[in-house]
Amino acid sequence: MTAPFRVFILACCLLLLVCWSGSPGLSKDSELDKFEKDATRQTDHHDTDHHDQKKDDDDHYHDRDDHSVFGYIAGSITRGIFGVFIDGGRASFERVSNPVASRAHGLVPRKPGDPLLPFARVDISFRSIDMSLHAIDLLTEAGYGPFAIQYNESHYHENNPTDRMMISEFFGLYRIALGSSAELDLGGGTLTLHGNASTNRGAITFPILIHPQGSHLGVEFRPAWAESIGDYDLALMYSFTYSSLKAGYRWVESPNASLSGPYVGLSFRL
Repeated sequence: MTAPFRVFILACCLLLLVCWSGSPGLSKDSELDKFEKDATRQTDHHDTDHHDQKKDDDDHYHDRDDHSVFGYIAGSITRGIFGVFIDGGRASFERVSNPVASRAHGLVPRKPGDPLLPFARVDISFRSIDMSLHAIDLLTEAGYGPFAIQYNESHYHENNPTDRMMISEFFGLYRIALGSSAELDLGGGTLTLHGNASTNRGAITFPILIHPQGSHLGVEFRPAWAESIGDYDLALMYSFTYSSLKAGYRWVESPNASLSGPYVGLSFRL
């Protein structure tokens, strides 16, 4: 083999090595990057679709006189919901502040450390998403009677490739006592995704907490929604006076990606 031919073969090998090592097809996006890109993707809105929808709405309202029965039913349901809203808020206040009035309305006064209507609460849990991805979830709440604020953080850690991300949620809550063993919260606030950039969205939540009187076992479901992100937390709790063991599953999803998995944790409250 002549010397020029050897040089040619060596140059070809070096060129193939450079192309192979620089090939973009071999780069690997982290699961957290995929989730962030999917959750922050902008949705196109077309004026023509809006116009067609408006026309359909106008046609619907022209026919509303033909639906008076349905209007009556809707009004009755609205009044019922408003009654639950007012009476449940009053029951929340009485359970924490007025034992006499609470008993008079068939309610059990709240005891210190009860899982429902806490003055202060802190939960911490570990969530496993896959072999290289996990999350530490922190829930904090402070309030009195029907009014409370809640702040949540989820810290995501990925090992292969190495990446980090955090999702934080802040809500103002109106806590409705459904008797002495259940609670429904109505909340509104913000959800912020802290990744390669920070993205802030408006969010709503409707937690449902069930802790039967005289039982150590309870169930909590905490759904929250923001644009392009759904967060659903289902927990089974074994409670003592001021604390609980908790285990559950949390779904955190964008339209085409997921950071969901089972978790275990502890809850502390006053």
